[in-house]
Amino acid sequence: VGLDRLVAMGDPVIIAGAGPCGLMAAVVLKRNNVPFVIIEQASQSKLLSDVGSAFDLAPNALRILRAYGADMQAHFGKYEGMAQYSMDEYLVRELNIARDWNGYEAWAAQRSQMQRCLNSMLGDADLRCGKSIVSYEESEDGVTVHLSDGGKISGRALLACDGVKSAVRKAMYKDAADELRYCGIRCWWGKANAEEGTKLRELFSAPKGPGTDRQCFTWFMGGGKQPGCLMGARDPVNPDIFMWAAFASNPAEPGSSDDLTRRGGEVGQAAKDDALATFSNAGTFVHAVLGATAAEKVTRVGMIDRENLELPFVSPLKRVALLGDAAHPQTPFLGQGVNMALCDAVVAALRLANQPVQAALDGYACEIRRKQARKTVMDARSWADLSCSRNGFKCWVFRMLSKYLPPKLIVGDILRSDQSNVDFLDRTLTELGVPLPNTDAAKACS
Repeated sequence: VGLDRLVAMGDPVIIAGAGPCGLMAAVVLKRNNVPFVIIEQASQSKLLSDVGSAFDLAPNALRILRAYGADMQAHFGKYEGMAQYSMDEYLVRELNIARDWNGYEAWAAQRSQMQRCLNSMLGDADLRCGKSIVSYEESEDGVTVHLSDGGKISGRALLACDGVKSAVRKAMYKDAADELRYCGIRCWWGKANAEEGTKLRELFSAPKGPGTDRQCFTWFMGGGKQPGCLMGARDPVNPDIFMWAAFASNPAEPGSSDDLTRRGGEVGQAAKDDALATFSNAGTFVHAVLGATAAEKVTRVGMIDRENLELPFVSPLKRVALLGDAAHPQTPFLGQGVNMALCDAVVAALRLANQPVQAALDGYACEIRRKQARKTVMDARSWADLSCSRNGFKCWVFRMLSKYLPPKLIVGDILRSDQSNVDFLDRTLTELGVPLPNTDAAKACS
C-alpha cells in the first residue's frame, strides 16, 4: 500500500508511552499530518509531575528541540561552569564551559519541564492516559494492540517508547533471552531545599567551596574513604532548589516499583536513609544536600541496561519498532539516554511520514544504529564503573586525569557519543530529501 493511501485511510501510528521519546515522535508526526494515538500508563497529572530527575541536553538534542520550536528559556537551563571536587571538598578543577569547551552549550532540563515543553509543542492530541499496552498482533497490513482496560486499537505501526521496562519489548521478545541487567550501581536523586536561611544556602554564599551563586554544574568525585559520586546544580527555573543525583556501587539490587516516571524507583524515608548511610564519609556539602532533601523527594533505583545487546529494534513483519530506553537502556554516565531517545523519535517519525511503514521502520532500525547504540551502552557501563569504583588508586587516577587533561577531552566522550546521533539524523534527512524545520536555528546547534 502506498504512503499517500495510508495517510488518506487515517490509520494511526500507535505510540506506547508519553515520555520525552513518545511526545517527540508525536510532535514530528503531527507536523507532517500523520494521524497518531498515544497510550500512556500514568495518569495525566502524574505524567507532568515533578519527580526530581533531570536530563543533560547534548548538541543534537538542542538542534532537534530548536528546530521544532521548543521554548528553551522558559523550560530549560544553561550552565556557565563545571566544578569538580573530591568527596572531602578539595577542588579538583573549575571550568568555564563556553570558553574551555570551544563554545559547547551545557543545557539541562528537569523531566517535568521537558514534559511540559513537549506538551506545549504538541498541542491538542489523542493522548489516552491511565492504560497500557499488554500485547499486540501484527500482520503485513497493520498492527492491533490490546490494552490493560480490555480495549484494542488498530493502526499502521506501533512505536514502543515505553521505557526501560517496556511492555511492548516484553511482548516482542517473549520467547527470547532478553533480561534486564543490574549494573551493580545504585542511584538516588532528589531536589534539596536551598532557600534563604538554610544551611545549604549558606554554603552557596561561601566565597570558596562548592557553593556559588552562578549557574554551575558541581561534581563530587569519590575516593578510597568515600567511593561513589554526587552531581548536581541549582535549578535554573527556581534557584532555591538544588537538583542532585548520587551513585554508588552495591552488589545488592534495590527494590522497585511500577512508577515508570521514576524509572521504577522507590521513594521515601528508606531511600533517603540508604543514601545517608552510603555517603556517611562525604563532606559537609554532600551531607547538607542530602539533609535538605525531604524524604518524599528522594528516589532510589538500581541502574540497569540489557544483557543482550544484539536483538533487533524492529519486529519480524516490521510494523513494530523499539525506541529510546525500550531499545537501548543505559546508565546515565554519558548523558545519552534522552538524547538518543529524541533522535530515535525524530528519525522514526520522519520516515513514517515519508515512506511506507515497513520500509520506514526497517530504515530506522538499521544495523548502523544498533552498532552505535551497543557501543554507547558499553561505554556508559565503563564510565559508570570508573565513576563509582571502590578502588582508591583508580579514583585517584580519575581525579588526576580530570584535573590535568585538556578541557576538550573531558567532554570528548559525550560529544563522540552524540556524534552518532548527528550522523543518524543527517543520514535520514539526506536519504528522505527533507530538511528539519526552522533549519537556521537548528544549524546553530550543530
